[in-house]
Amino acid sequence: MLDELHEFQQNNPYLTLSINTTYALSDLEKSEADVVIRASHVPDEHLVGHRLFPISLGYFMHKDYLDKRTSENVSWITASVTERPTWLLDTPYPNAPISLSIEDLVLRHQAASKGLGMIRGAHYIARHFPNLIEFAPASEHYADLWILTHPTKKSLPNVKRLISFLLKAMRSKQILIDCAKHSPR
Repeated sequence: MLDELHEFQQNNPYLTLSINTTYALSDLEKSEADVVIRASHVPDEHLVGHRLFPISLGYFMHKDYLDKRTSENVSWITASVTERPTWLLDTPYPNAPISLSIEDLVLRHQAASKGLGMIRGAHYIARHFPNLIEFAPASEHYADLWILTHPTKKSLPNVKRLISFLLKAMRSKQILIDCAKHSPR
């Protein structure tokens, strides 16, 4: 989206875009952001916005991960080791141990790409790592992508302009993000 956001800024030079990428949720009530792109099953009911599409997931590993391993010697990379994720039960390796805990989503993909374990990952990220293969589809979708704002800001011209632009730009990328029925590459 960087090219698209740069285009938006070039077409609206009087605006300054401040992009905050974080896993923490910006509080729209406290004006921590005017507009957010958020993954959620159901966003806070007082927010207004547009549902885009689901984020599709799969189970990924390095293309050669199984070459020198038996099914008893494989392991998972997850976001946390404090609690074993229930989604592991739906995988081809439900009893494999968790070898690494990496909170950052992109770093988990990178670690799997280096052959350090298997992950449940997002297709839109996995496609950037040529060494990753999807060895099984995930049965559930993670969440839907939403473009949201606070009700008091929805009619502001600059917010409306940005939301309209983001809707068009994000919808043009749907096949990259929601590719559950398509190959991850």
